[in-house]
Amino acid sequence: MESNFSQNFGQKLSEDEIRANMSNRNLQLTLKGELQRLRKVIEEKNAIIAKFKKYDEERKAYYSKFEKNYKLMQERFSELADAVNDCDGLDYGTKEFFQSVFERLSRGKMSNDNARMALLSSIKKLMKMQDSFSDMEACILSVSSEQDKEELLFVLRKMKVRYDNITSSFQKKMNELK
Repeated sequence: MESNFSQNFGQKLSEDEIRANMSNRNLQLTLKGELQRLRKVIEEKNAIIAKFKKYDEERKAYYSKFEKNYKLMQERFSELADAVNDCDGLDYGTKEFFQSVFERLSRGKMSNDNARMALLSSIKKLMKMQDSFSDMEACILSVSSEQDKEELLFVLRKMKVRYDNITSSFQKKMNELK
């Protein structure tokens, strides 16, 4: 009870292997069946490609964040090295040495952080004014006198221009402090 395969290629198959191959012995491949199989293969391939693209995007984001943190760490280290080098007259490891290094490091940072916080607070207040401009414009449009309406709208436009100039100035200062 040997199969054609074992006869042709000299391989001896067990009875279980022969029975397992019996169901496929007279199987005819059709164009429709082959197209379905190829569609499934293409779908699996596309799903794997999509997963890889997602993984690749996540990996790129992770490593770009990692590189930014590394650059920041390098900047902080160079600041520390500069502060330590500026303390040449003091003995290394003494209390005065460490106080001097800390003061040199925090001197620039504290002022920038305080300025940044003040600007952020002011920008938040300015953003609230934007809502007030919309409310004022709605009120002005309800004025019945055309002359009064035009005068009020003119004043409102001037206020908006000033507002835009102030906010752009604040944004510029924020970018300088970064």
